[in-house]
Amino acid sequence: MADISHSPMPEDTRRYRKLGAQYQKWIDDPSSKGCKVATATLTRERMLGQPPGSALWLMEEEFLTGAPKEDLEGGDPVSMNITLERVYVETVVTNKSKMMGLWLKNTYHHIMGPGIIIAANISRKCGPHWNEIAQALYDATFKIQTLRHIVFTDVVNLETARYVENELYPKCRNNSERFCLELQYDTPEYQKILGTSLGKAAACLVLSTFPRGTMRISRALTWRSRYGSVTVRFDIIPAR
Repeated sequence: MADISHSPMPEDTRRYRKLGAQYQKWIDDPSSKGCKVATATLTRERMLGQPPGSALWLMEEEFLTGAPKEDLEGGDPVSMNITLERVYVETVVTNKSKMMGLWLKNTYHHIMGPGIIIAANISRKCGPHWNEIAQALYDATFKIQTLRHIVFTDVVNLETARYVENELYPKCRNNSERFCLELQYDTPEYQKILGTSLGKAAACLVLSTFPRGTMRISRALTWRSRYGSVTVRFDIIPAR
């Protein structure tokens, strides 16, 4: 596992806030210039039906499962208002993409249900961005317009994990191993986490899915799982 013990530098957290504020503005204001996130057009059918070539896709696992209670435990799951029925789909999709003459393997492990995408294990070296993969898989079963929650579990991304563990949590002066921290819309902390790698990934999913100005990321929540790893959740609501 990557070492997340190092704290981000002050210039890093300033950069996170600047980026997060920019993504917030792009999501909220369709007239805000500079957004290069395009509407997602990739579909599951196109993704998995491609012949061998520049990108080779494989659905390694796909099965129905129950509500992901353990993944959400400790993070105020009651507020999500999601179903507890056995209608969730767990998938592992792999992709081989060529970069600089080398074939590299990407892995996308998700649990998806009505209103929620859980990114359980994402390892991307090149190829399509995560938001395109998540959108294509979710839309094939649940229709992307219903998406209201994006969750990243067992976070090992250095930028996000180091910010949460070494910058955000210490400022809260909370010694609890399991406390849930809520970051409200338009606050400095909200913008900082939105400007880290996983926050930007969530923002890109919103930008590539919904018309700008119609939806917003209303808040971010972060907590430690029962195993001590960071989990981050982004909630999506209509803007008006």
